[in-house]
Amino acid sequence: MEGWEPDDGNTFFAVGDPMQSIYKFRDADLTNFLTADTGGIEHRQVEKLQLTANFRSSTHLVAWCNEVFAPILGDVNDAELGQVAFAKSIEMDKVNLDSSHGLTLVESQDRKQEAELVAEKVLELQEKFHNDNIAVLFRTRGDIGAYFEAFRSHGVRWRSVDMESLSNFGVVRDLYSLTCALIDHDDELAWSALLLCPLAGVELRDLETLRKHDQAVDMLLASPDEELSELASGIIQRVRGPIIEALQDQHRSLRSRVERAWYQLGGANAYANPSDPSSEAIVKDNAQHYLEILEGFETDYIDKDALWERLDSALATENSPNAKVEVMTIHNAKGLEFDHVVLAALGQLPRHEQRLPLYIKQSDFGPVMAAQNPLEPDPLHMILYKDEAQRDKNETSRLLYVGATRAKTSLWLYGTVKDLESAPKAHSFSRLIWDVTAPDEWDTVPSADAPQDELTGARIWRRIDPNFRFFAGTPLPTFEANVLLNEMRENGPLDQITTLLSSPVAIGHLVHAELQRMVEVGSMDLPESDRVEMWRNDLRNQGFNARQIADMLETVQDQLERTVSSDTGRWLLDPNHEASQVEASYTASSGAHHRISIIDRTFIDDGTRWIVDYKTSMIPDDRDLPLVEKALNHQPQLIRYAELFEAVDPTPIRAAIFFTDVAGLVEVDVSMPSRQTPIEPGDRDATNWLNDQSFKRSELFEK
Repeated sequence: MEGWEPDDGNTFFAVGDPMQSIYKFRDADLTNFLTADTGGIEHRQVEKLQLTANFRSSTHLVAWCNEVFAPILGDVNDAELGQVAFAKSIEMDKVNLDSSHGLTLVESQDRKQEAELVAEKVLELQEKFHNDNIAVLFRTRGDIGAYFEAFRSHGVRWRSVDMESLSNFGVVRDLYSLTCALIDHDDELAWSALLLCPLAGVELRDLETLRKHDQAVDMLLASPDEELSELASGIIQRVRGPIIEALQDQHRSLRSRVERAWYQLGGANAYANPSDPSSEAIVKDNAQHYLEILEGFETDYIDKDALWERLDSALATENSPNAKVEVMTIHNAKGLEFDHVVLAALGQLPRHEQRLPLYIKQSDFGPVMAAQNPLEPDPLHMILYKDEAQRDKNETSRLLYVGATRAKTSLWLYGTVKDLESAPKAHSFSRLIWDVTAPDEWDTVPSADAPQDELTGARIWRRIDPNFRFFAGTPLPTFEANVLLNEMRENGPLDQITTLLSSPVAIGHLVHAELQRMVEVGSMDLPESDRVEMWRNDLRNQGFNARQIADMLETVQDQLERTVSSDTGRWLLDPNHEASQVEASYTASSGAHHRISIIDRTFIDDGTRWIVDYKTSMIPDDRDLPLVEKALNHQPQLIRYAELFEAVDPTPIRAAIFFTDVAGLVEVDVSMPSRQTPIEPGDRDATNWLNDQSFKRSELFEK
């Protein structure tokens, strides 16, 4: 606008509602908007047009908001203090006989009683207005778990995104107890919570008997006590197996042990609400969220308090299909409209703002700064602090206005106070409305808080069937023993079959995974220290000791360096090849038999498809064999891979074994004649040794 001249035809248009300015925490400043009509913009006068028509809300709600918010917002614009004068709205809607509002104040020490009333109101609205949408709005996400618990207990289905703390879900709390029990045999609280939760469901009188043991873990592992009820004895017998397995499987990661135990104990079955078909999916989603957080710890030696802090700060998503109730903060509701709005937790207070060490305020004479000095307090610093506090207070009033004006037909407001004889706390929504309304406009609900003892809250709300037994949803197919042996012989000599805990297999897994990553991310950079540390933790979880891990990591690093420094390796890992794939999975079916093949590397180069299998050549018994003979051991495997592609793609095929310990590529004959004539070990006509000294891409295709 600096280059504009009068009467040059340029125009400027801005639209906004300063009464809905609620983003001060994002440094939003409405000063320019408030001063534009008096001081202009860039020294140019502007014309202000005040819009007053309200096409959203009913006549009743528009009149009520005009009456309530006129004194709350005031009639003065003050740009420096962020105060916006209230502008009256004119209703444009026809009179709606169903339109109404309500103010309810509950006397209670917590919000549980209020939450019950909110849930009942939502059900009442749903029953009366079947096709209308409903919103339950909160000032903040803090301390609102009671409302979600009330919704669940009343069967209310709702949608919300990042509203409820993950730690508020029973399934997550029980997973946390299971985790703490597995890592600390003396954590009596964790073991007790585990036995009380729906996964087990031991009753309190039996738990008291079990707690007589010296070590917490013995509540589950010790011989059954004669004083236990028959039910408790059966429960202990059922849950003991999965827990013992989780305690013993130290080669698995903590996440894996917790997850396996949870499913075996019935976690996928114990929490679902039979009346809500979507509840099972929500349970599993929240359990998965917990397991991902658990896996995010660098080692299995986790700090229980740190884990709980992560759970408490993590937010969950609730998404019941066909739900017509939305739960969100007022900030997220801005710009939206709903048939019915419930403003809950009016007693919520804003986060306490710490006094800043330095305040800066823009003025007509430049910036004004005041620093905090404990030894010599600066009066200007106190003035600027109070100005900032007033700006926060003014925005609180506007936030309440935004929440109330989301409603089209009805608006219901609920708050809790500890004493009905006293006014609500300052700075709360309750107090703002209380100060401008008559006491008889409120429905007051006296306290119904029941006296609690130390065992209140430990009640068993639900318990999985004590006779529950876990069965895998998709059992593995059974094979005859001779079929398994033939499969082993086809893939290689039986003396090459190693266990999961062997170093060669673990090395092979790491090398394969890293070569796969290099292709997928398009970078042949060697792994950084944090990734190497991740390997170290993974190997530790598999049961290897420190010395073994050090030797294995050295081997992995050496093989990766050899691969990426060789022409052959760089050619193989080039992600720009046509039809490039890594760790590609293919399934071949023949009648009722299915075979899954994982192909390490395949791509098309110069019109030929290459099928390459990586071998680390670390099996102890074949280290002295020539690479050619090693490669021939895998010819049947490569032929099978070739047949998979031939069934769907006429592209010529060549296959090879890449030995990562020497960065050597050995081509193996997979042509039709080779499939008809058995190849004897050492038959060099069936292989082509391609090392870096002889490797030239053009020569590969002349053979």
